Amino acid sequence: MAVLISGKLIGPNGDPRSAVTIMLTAVKTSSAVIKKAPSISTTDAVGNYALMVEVGTHEVMIEAYGRPFEKVGHITVARDSRPGTLNDYLTFISEEELSDMQARFTAQMLKQSLQFDAQIKQEDRDWRTQMQLQQRAADTQRQQESTEFNAWYTTCQSVADTFVNAQEARLDTLILNAEDVPLGDYTTGPLTLKAANNTITHGGYTYKPKASTALPFTTTGNTENSWAQDASKFRLMSDATLRQALGTTSGATNIGLHHGTLDDVIGDVVSVEQFAVAGETTWEGAIQRAFDWAVAHGKTRIWGPAVYDVKSTIFWRHSGASKIRLELGGLRATDAWPKNTNLWDATPFFKIGDNNGNITNFELVVGVVDGNDRADVIQTTGYGFSLALLDIGYAHNNISVIHLGGQNFNTGSVDAIGKNWSGNWLGALIQNGQNASNAIAEGWRINVMFNAANKVGGVWFRRTGQYGRVLGSMDYNGTSLSVVKLSAVTGLDDTGNTRGLRCTNGKASAEFLFYYMYHGSLYVVLLEDVDVQINQNTHTGRGSSFKPGEVLTFPDLPGTTFTVGSVTVAGDNYAYANYFDLLHDFQLAPFGKIDVNCGYMAGVIGGNLHSSRFFYYNVFDGLTDKWNGLTVSHSGSTLSLYDRVASDEAFLNVTNDYLNINRRLYMGVHKITGFETVVGLKRNSGAATPVLTLQDTSTDKYGPAGSTYHVEFQSTFSETGGSFDVMIIGTQVYVKNRKWYGVALWEWWEQLSADGNSVVGAELRMRQETQDMIYFTLTVTRIG
Repeated sequence: MAVLISGKLIGPNGDPRSAVTIMLTAVKTSSAVIKKAPSISTTDAVGNYALMVEVGTHEVMIEAYGRPFEKVGHITVARDSRPGTLNDYLTFISEEELSDMQARFTAQMLKQSLQFDAQIKQEDRDWRTQMQLQQRAADTQRQQESTEFNAWYTTCQSVADTFVNAQEARLDTLILNAEDVPLGDYTTGPLTLKAANNTITHGGYTYKPKASTALPFTTTGNTENSWAQDASKFRLMSDATLRQALGTTSGATNIGLHHGTLDDVIGDVVSVEQFAVAGETTWEGAIQRAFDWAVAHGKTRIWGPAVYDVKSTIFWRHSGASKIRLELGGLRATDAWPKNTNLWDATPFFKIGDNNGNITNFELVVGVVDGNDRADVIQTTGYGFSLALLDIGYAHNNISVIHLGGQNFNTGSVDAIGKNWSGNWLGALIQNGQNASNAIAEGWRINVMFNAANKVGGVWFRRTGQYGRVLGSMDYNGTSLSVVKLSAVTGLDDTGNTRGLRCTNGKASAEFLFYYMYHGSLYVVLLEDVDVQINQNTHTGRGSSFKPGEVLTFPDLPGTTFTVGSVTVAGDNYAYANYFDLLHDFQLAPFGKIDVNCGYMAGVIGGNLHSSRFFYYNVFDGLTDKWNGLTVSHSGSTLSLYDRVASDEAFLNVTNDYLNINRRLYMGVHKITGFETVVGLKRNSGAATPVLTLQDTSTDKYGPAGSTYHVEFQSTFSETGGSFDVMIIGTQVYVKNRKWYGVALWEWWEQLSADGNSVVGAELRMRQETQDMIYFTLTVTRIG
């Protein structure tokens, strides 16, 4: 059906165009038009035109003022098209045109996708090539460092050997020069002494000429009278004799032992003082030389009883699996020790590890360590260590007492013990190595009698440390932490595993340590540069630098923001006694699986708490024990069970009188049953058979309210069953809510007492006449 296309043709300035010929030509033949057959209209004096156009697609041509026809577009007329102007149809996009545009767009997107894919592949190849070049460069650097280290070690060992050999040679010379030359007993004289090492004996004692005696000297006789005259020329030499005796192959017999040399008895102990060098004002050199010499000569104990000032690191290396014990009275960092700028860049007293292999089977014992607010005590390097004992008695003013992370091999199964670690930044930082995915730190046992007042925490398991154990007691830790509950967050995943990442509210800044989920909310742990705790005694303190509603931004992560919901700091609970002793940083790990068994601990924070076990006590929280998230408490009358991962409310309370479940009870396909009985009824047209007896009971009853039972019936015969509610009050029996279907017949009877004088219960009787045998299951639940 033709559609009227009409309107007024006007120019760009709105002036009507007259005598303009408009020609429409069909693009293809249809049932109404023939291809290329034209339809023509010429505008009148005011620009009006009108065309009756059949269904189809038509090219639009215009001719004016003697110029040739010019194509201005094409239009499509559908069966349901409505009358309109030529402009309406020229600007309308048909479904066919739209499909064509979509096809061209799809082709263009496919072409761009292929180009982008090729670009990605090329960038991946370039990245892999760059990584290989960097890896080779790193390998070359490590090889160079290993070569330089070995050369340095060889030089140090040579210096130490030269030093010791020179001392031994000097001692040999002294012994040789001091060797006595016995001339015999005085009574065999006169005797002539020609040298200072000539000796004589008298009365069982050994004598040498005094320094003032002119040599040669000849005794005046051999009697007691002459000895009285000659004695002033001699000095008693019993100590020299003993020294000579101690130096023999049986020298140990002179101090009460059965056999052997003195070296056999005391030679395994290397003294730090033996390796002191004149002019050195600190002791790190002597300790290092003593350690290296002991390792090179197979000695197993290095001993230093004093508290030694040091200014640089002592390297524990090349001891392999030798059972070496280094025991020092103490270490103190001098002001020459390098200062740290944050938690991560402190210089350690001890750096344990080498590039030869994992060091094992050793003991490091230090009585007291004072880091002068700038030193770590122990760090790892190289292949790290395992199966060792670290005994750091008193640790004060250190950054971290134990700081793992420098190892490139497993470092685990280590006992770290101590008496008092306090006034540090952090007690122990347990973390994997930074440069190797298999450099795990697991199975550590940390047992400090009192690990307290460390501003970051007592122990931080940083995404690792599984199968570890924490014992002793902890309190007053985390005094510089703000634990922020977030109300909104963007870019959280960008925080990654970055250390030293800082955030700010525009006025104050803090270091972001980690985040975790608890009770469905997201928390972040921030390390501030100041003490933010609320003092337990004065109940005052600076408090957190961050307030609810503030937005925290990251200068190094422009797309990351934290919106503060609420903030907790140490000491801000009702008892002024909550602290952050243990940092259970396992949100990004599959599980924690650590055991905590402390006498006192003020608090633990972190993710995946349900995957570890906690047993400890404190003064403000009665729900501290958690066995994989389950907490049990008892008030003396009520036993309560809690799922602390989900809520701080008990999900089960049990007393002598009731069991209360604070959740919906889900039984799946299982039924709730008081008691059940199964009876089989043969075909019977006579008297009904007693199958069930119910009586009033005093159990769980607070008044004479009777007892109500709900009885359900099921049978082995199709569509036979039912239910009843039976109430027994005193001598009265009531049956309500009867629902019965099928072939069985039933009746309730009053159950009489033995003398037949009173009603004591209700008796159900049943029979059936349909089958040889039908089995019935009777389920009884007391409901009142």
